Amino acid sequence: MIQTNPIQPETRDDYPAIRSLIKSCQLPYEDLNPADQRSFLVLRKKSELIGAIGIEPYRPDGLLRSLAVSKDYRDKGYGKALVERLEAVAVEQEIKTLYLLTTTAEAFFRSLDYLAIDRESAPPSIQHTAEFASICPGTAACMKKELSDT
Repeated sequence: MIQTNPIQPETRDDYPAIRSLIKSCQLPYEDLNPADQRSFLVLRKKSELIGAIGIEPYRPDGLLRSLAVSKDYRDKGYGKALVERLEAVAVEQEIKTLYLLTTTAEAFFRSLDYLAIDRESAPPSIQHTAEFASICPGTAACMKKELSDT
C-alpha cells in the first residue's frame, strides 16, 4: 500500500473533489451537497483526494453511499480500509445496520460480509432515500450488514 494520510472526516472544502471523484467513478453524484445529513470520510495521498465513502444516518439504520477510489489507486486495499473505517464510525453513531445499493461492486461487498437482500425488505427510512427512490436503478443489488460494537 502506498503511504497515505489517515482516513479523515470531510470538510466543506472537500465537496468539489468528492463530487469529482464520485463522478469519475461513474457513481451517482447529482444529489450530493454539503448541506445534507450525509457525511463523508476521505483518504488523501499527500494533498490529492484518492478515496471517499459516505454515510446517511437513519438510526438505527444507515445508508452507505458512494464508495469511490481513484482509478490509479484501486486494488491496493483502500476501498476495504474506507469501508472498515465507515463501519466503525457507524457504530459510534449508534447505527446497527448498514444498507447499500450497487450495480458494480456486489462481489466486493460480499467479501466484506454484506448480504444481498430483496430491495423491498430494507426499512422504510432507507427505501425513502433519494438513492433508493430515484437515483439507483431497480436492477441495483441491495445489500446489508449487521454491525456490532464488540
